[in-house]
Amino acid sequence: MIFSNVYKNESGYVLISIMFILLLIITLLIGITGIVYFYHKNDITVLNKEKLRLACYSALQKEISEIDSPAVGTKTLNIDSISVKINTRIKGLFYEIDASAKKYKDSVSIQYLLGSAVAEPFDNGLIITKPQKQISVAGSTNIVGNILSSEGKVLYSSIYGVAPTNDDYLHGNVYKNADLKPKLAVDSLVRKIVLNNKISQESKAGRDENVILQSKEMLLNLPLFTIINGDLIIKGAINTPSEMPDKEIIVRGKVVFENGAIINSNINIFTDSSLFIGESAVLENILASARGTIDIAQNSKLKCVQIFSQKEINITNSRINYPSVICLYVDASDSKNYNNRINIISSNINGSVMLVSSVSGISKNKSRIIVDESSKLQGLIYSENELELRGELKGIAYTFATYFYKEPTEYNNWLINFRLNRDQMDKWFLLPLGMLNKNRFEILKETCIY
Repeated sequence: MIFSNVYKNESGYVLISIMFILLLIITLLIGITGIVYFYHKNDITVLNKEKLRLACYSALQKEISEIDSPAVGTKTLNIDSISVKINTRIKGLFYEIDASAKKYKDSVSIQYLLGSAVAEPFDNGLIITKPQKQISVAGSTNIVGNILSSEGKVLYSSIYGVAPTNDDYLHGNVYKNADLKPKLAVDSLVRKIVLNNKISQESKAGRDENVILQSKEMLLNLPLFTIINGDLIIKGAINTPSEMPDKEIIVRGKVVFENGAIINSNINIFTDSSLFIGESAVLENILASARGTIDIAQNSKLKCVQIFSQKEINITNSRINYPSVICLYVDASDSKNYNNRINIISSNINGSVMLVSSVSGISKNKSRIIVDESSKLQGLIYSENELELRGELKGIAYTFATYFYKEPTEYNNWLINFRLNRDQMDKWFLLPLGMLNKNRFEILKETCIY
């Protein structure tokens, strides 16, 4: 009897143990199944989103390959049974295209910034368009790349106090094209930005006080179009979502980015006064245009910005990264603009530096781009008047005439201590809009919104 009870008790223990083990196994299997299902579902979602991304990219390529310029507006394209909506607009001197696709529960939205692939005549290193003007060379000039000019000749010359040029100063050829155009940039694109009609509208509706913008929430709460009848001061750190539509702000006063401001946001600012970017400011995705002077203080870091002025741009000991545009517009109908400048001092710039003039070739017009000895540029320098290049350029210089001053003499169309290396320009560099008769558009920047 005793042995029978013990046997029964042990049988109960064994049964409970077996059931517990079975429960653990079932739980483990359910867990593994859940994990496998989760990862499988996640893989399917990733795969579906990748298909939608590829459809967006294909729609973009279809849009820019079939026509010379993408049509501004909204349209829908069908790519492999996927409907892709694209919205095209001009943002400064680039195209901006939003492409979005949706299938079942998956969707993507991607924003593309487009520039134009480099083509003739920008396959040369230095292009000088001033007609019937000989080019002279002196000093420690070193050019890697071809020279294209209206005369097609370069003379060795000497200047008192400047060392003679070595015979191997040019690693390339000199070509002649008497029909070189002093103006390639489409004036209407630049004028539309710097002469923004909304600044001059008689209506003074808007905020009458100075505005201090210092938080993401304040910026998000602004309407898409804002008028400020005073100064705009931007400070602190403002980083808004990529999907935020561009905020357009008209300022009838000064614009100041305070020292140390960190701004990454789609803001388009237009002022009829001056603009100041303080020391150690970090700006990204900003378009800013001023009818007055623009000053960029030391240690500032800018990326993917477009900066326009009608008077003068001063950049000191700063870094401006690709893709960026620095542009001065010179209204040659007013002689007060004949001494307008872009002054680049001890700075590094990767992008396009441009001087666009309403009329080129006026002898009294001394407006110019000036790059000092301590500055380094990568990309394009484009001047429809004069270029004074004392620093180093890895890229292309397109100018009406070169300029050099050694007291007490001005030297026009001389290459003195001129340093340019076309071969070291980034092969993926893209031009702003309006520089070529026929464009091949490519992607400057791609941002996944969701």
